[in-house]
Amino acid sequence: MKFSIPYNAPIIFLQCYLFLTLIIFQFGPINYKVINPHIFWMLILSYHLCFLLGYIVAYKLKKPKKIIKPVELAKNSEMRIYYFVFVLSIISSLMSFKGVSSIYDLINPLFWIESAINGILFPGDAYNEKMSRVLNNDNGNKLLNIFLFFIAFSKTLIVPFTVFFWSRIPKLIKVIAIFITLLPLLSSLSNGTNKGVFDFVILYSSSLVFYFLYNKNNFNNYLFASRNFFLIIIFTSLIGALSFFGSSIGARGGNLRYIESQDPLGNISILQETVDKSNDDSYYYTYVWLSSYIVQGYYGFSLAIEKDFNTTYGFGNSVFIRRNVESLLGIDLNKRTFQNKIDDWWGESSQWHSFYSYMANDFHFIGVGVVCFFLSFIMGNIWFSFLDTGNLYAGAMMCVFAILIIFIPANNQIFGFLDGVSAFFWIYIFWFFSTNKIKFLND
Repeated sequence: MKFSIPYNAPIIFLQCYLFLTLIIFQFGPINYKVINPHIFWMLILSYHLCFLLGYIVAYKLKKPKKIIKPVELAKNSEMRIYYFVFVLSIISSLMSFKGVSSIYDLINPLFWIESAINGILFPGDAYNEKMSRVLNNDNGNKLLNIFLFFIAFSKTLIVPFTVFFWSRIPKLIKVIAIFITLLPLLSSLSNGTNKGVFDFVILYSSSLVFYFLYNKNNFNNYLFASRNFFLIIIFTSLIGALSFFGSSIGARGGNLRYIESQDPLGNISILQETVDKSNDDSYYYTYVWLSSYIVQGYYGFSLAIEKDFNTTYGFGNSVFIRRNVESLLGIDLNKRTFQNKIDDWWGESSQWHSFYSYMANDFHFIGVGVVCFFLSFIMGNIWFSFLDTGNLYAGAMMCVFAILIIFIPANNQIFGFLDGVSAFFWIYIFWFFSTNKIKFLND
């Protein structure tokens, strides 16, 4: 099969993005001293190679696309699926909104907006309150978490579905749908955290890119004009995300020297000229903090590779799953994790540790390469399914992979938390069975 940019777009993005983060880690405004650079770079490069090999194998095993008339993405006959996800996303978004103290708050739009505004105006206080809950292992209502696991995927699914079905959705539903996709963002703002802000940008951006690539591959036309509205949303939200990021991080840490203070080993340093420049230039200040936010997990990874391995039996890569298993079985897996082992030098809950470190809790740093291989292999198969058949769940699943990839240098964003676990598990299940149903009908 000849090389094709649309078919290889995900692996090209993954490799380019991760290499960019490594360049920032090595040559960026913050200096990180790696204790064992030879092992560090050997492992990192091996993971990149495993990602590449997994995708190549998927590409080589891909069956040639049957020459049939291409179908428009998101058909009228599939609208009932959209409405089901639409209703489910309303329920899950409302039930998972943080800081709700009564049913009235749950259904009161003014409360949602006021909470978000409070988080924007006082991000430091909101974030400290949120971290207090995390450090106290406040996982919320266990029964509620179990229920949310079965429906939380809809909060992710509604974004790509809204982009894909946009031209078929009635105007009133469009307005409500956009507002529903904003609820996780408002919840994140109310906590003074950046996660929901960046998830919002990533989900809409990736959905739009996948929509354009599908149309280019099948109709030789990106159809940009049909989704102008979302281009405006992405541009506006990106500016807003960066602005909120700068103000919220500043409220938490203040001077850039705060970054150095988080490392008692003295392996992180910032030149005085960088500090001076950031004091005079708010854009540069945001850039320095953003570089720390994105790549500091590599430093946590470099500390973790110095520690002995004690398996966490498949539960240690996910904070959400590990805590629930510990609560259910009454065992302590946390002390076996690499994050806990380096807590004296790099905060277990207050700092990033990278996707690789979390996976190493279960599979050792050597076994992480196998995880990377299979993830890339799965991603390739799902992407080919989307381009060749227009499978809606495949397109949505690629949005999940977009979040996973972007947060690889930071943490295990998808498998580590309830929303991500729910999204990956259920959307993959929907894709798997819908694909096999199509195969069965064709046979």
